[in-house]
Amino acid sequence: MVSKRDEKMIADRSKILLVDDEEGIRRNMKAMLEDSGHQVVTAADGVEALQIFSAGPASFTLIISDMSMPAMTGLQLIKECRKHRPDILAIISSGYSTEVNEDNAHKLGINGYITKPASLKAIVATVKSVLASAEKEK
Repeated sequence: MVSKRDEKMIADRSKILLVDDEEGIRRNMKAMLEDSGHQVVTAADGVEALQIFSAGPASFTLIISDMSMPAMTGLQLIKECRKHRPDILAIISSGYSTEVNEDNAHKLGINGYITKPASLKAIVATVKSVLASAEKEK
């Protein structure tokens, strides 16, 4: 179990790339994650996210991506980012996807899954869980 102090240290070190094509979702999730102590960089789609990530892959701890977006799905984005950083943590969020769901996310190499619509509390809990699991594996 990770202590509150350890959670804060993990959050203070984490930089999240948040990708969603819905501006309202991006804005709300960014604010909530920043309130939890994370640094957050946002992108409106997979193409923009890949450009941001490719410019500094070592600076990111976690990618949170919507699954269904124009030009590139969240799963495609994660696969492309892992060409630069195979160890990057990834959470997919989706309201409905035939490709990725809560049951098969881990089999596809995804560290966490958020079913939309999700409460901000559920999102924070998923992020904490993924970061804490990665910290334990170090």
